[in-house]
Amino acid sequence: MKPPAAFSTRFEGTFHVDSCQRWIWVDSFEGESSDLGDFPLNGAEVFAGADAYQFLLQVATGLESQVIGETDIFGQLKEAWKVYSKNVDNGEAQAALAVLLAPWMQKLFEDTKEMRTQYLQNLGGSSYGSLLRKLLREKKSVAGPSLLIGAGALAEGVAPYLDTELLISNRNQERAEALAALLRKQNPEARIRVLSSFEEEQEAMKTVARVIVAIPVKVPPNGMDAKRIAYLQTRSDIHVVHLGARSGESKEWDALPFFDSLDSLFEIEKTLSRTRSVQVERARVACRERSKLRALGGSFVAHGWEDLAIFA
Repeated sequence: MKPPAAFSTRFEGTFHVDSCQRWIWVDSFEGESSDLGDFPLNGAEVFAGADAYQFLLQVATGLESQVIGETDIFGQLKEAWKVYSKNVDNGEAQAALAVLLAPWMQKLFEDTKEMRTQYLQNLGGSSYGSLLRKLLREKKSVAGPSLLIGAGALAEGVAPYLDTELLISNRNQERAEALAALLRKQNPEARIRVLSSFEEEQEAMKTVARVIVAIPVKVPPNGMDAKRIAYLQTRSDIHVVHLGARSGESKEWDALPFFDSLDSLFEIEKTLSRTRSVQVERARVACRERSKLRALGGSFVAHGWEDLAIFA
């Protein structure tokens, strides 16, 4: 899925974060009217000032995620800001916004670390990787090599939780090699091999115990995805977990003999979250109170944060 074209046009040059669950744009209306009543929001949520800070703080701490308290989104947010703040040559407007947001983002990162330390430690099931490992155990996924399709942030987050024998397939060979190098550094005993072609990936499917897909689902499947599905339909013993697809999003993937979508991880998270509700509520209250304090501080006004708006 892609965000509505109106958003991409309206917020061109603004800081944005794309995750598997939502798109977020951060903009400032300093010196302008912040009345967005005439803008076609298409069902988007809009937050301004202290509410905007509270929302983004809750996003960064994982409190707005399907997997409550997950840590992957914080890394995605930091990486998105790193890329955005370095690409200031894209125009005066972006450069000016980056300068305006810089101290604000620094405070956000500091507050996120504090909130997680004080309220979200030992939450359990706080990453896609740990939930994936629990899913594989619950579904009695047999021992054996794992094939990981994808080498982005999500793949990096789940790879350490897979068996030590791991095959990585990705269209960008350089990125796959970088992920493999990182994993070898984390675990020198890991047996990791990067596949150099789609033909090697298909050959690997004959020997692996599970396939973990960490790329966005294509609806309907085409090209390589269609070929993957065609082969996997013949293998009832391969456990396929698609981390880029929700249940019902692709009937072709759903029809595989031994298949789990991202919703399977969310179901595990729901079970775990029942025992963590008090802890999570305290974190939400802390985020709300911290946002009020930031709004009252002199730096909030000095940097124009009262004109800040977030669209999600």
